[in-house]
Amino acid sequence: MTDDDATGAEILDSSFEIYHEPPPPDEVDESVKLVKSLISFRFDTFAELFVDFWVRAYKKSPRPTAIISAIGLIIGFLGIGSAIYFSEIDRKQRLQQPQSFNEQIELLQATERNLNDLSSFIENKNSEIETTRRLIKDLEEKKSQLEPIVNAHQETVDAIFEQQRREFEKGIWVERAISFGFGILASLIATVIWHFVGRLKSGRRA
Repeated sequence: MTDDDATGAEILDSSFEIYHEPPPPDEVDESVKLVKSLISFRFDTFAELFVDFWVRAYKKSPRPTAIISAIGLIIGFLGIGSAIYFSEIDRKQRLQQPQSFNEQIELLQATERNLNDLSSFIENKNSEIETTRRLIKDLEEKKSQLEPIVNAHQETVDAIFEQQRREFEKGIWVERAISFGFGILASLIATVIWHFVGRLKSGRRA
C-alpha cells in the first residue's frame, strides 16, 4: 500500500494497553507479613496469609510441604496436650494439698509474731540505752559540780591524810614500845621468880 492509498484511511482504535505480569511473591516478605500479623494479634489476617502461603508452597513443592505440615501438626498437638496434662496435674496437686497453704499461713503468722517480739525487744533495749545515757549525763553533771569543790579543798584533804598517817605511825611506835616494855618486865619477873625458887631450894637443903 502506498502513501496515496493510505491517505483516506481511518484509524478505528488508536488506544492500546501493555500488560506487565506481577513478579512472583517473595517468601521472605510473606514470612515477615505472617510474623507481623501474629505479633499484632491480627489473627484473621494471619490465617489468610498463612493459607495463601501454604497453598503456594504446596503447589511449588507438594511432598516436602505435606511432610512439614504433618510434623508441625503433630508437634502442635503434642504441645497442647502436654500443656493441658501438666496443667491438670498442677491443679490436682493444689487441690490435694490444702495443708501446705495452712502451713504457709501458720509460718507467716509465726514470722509476724517473731518480728513483733523483735520489735518489742529493740524498743526495750532502746529504752535501756536511753536510761543509761541519762544516768551518765547526770553523773557527768554531778562530777562537774563536785570537781571545783574537791579541787578547792584538795590541800585540806591532803593535810588530813598526812595527819592521819603521822598518827598511825606514832601509834605503831607506841605499840612497839609498850610491847618491848612488857617483854622486859616479863623477863625481869621471870628472873626474880627463878632466883626466889632457887633460894627456897637452897634453904631446905641447909
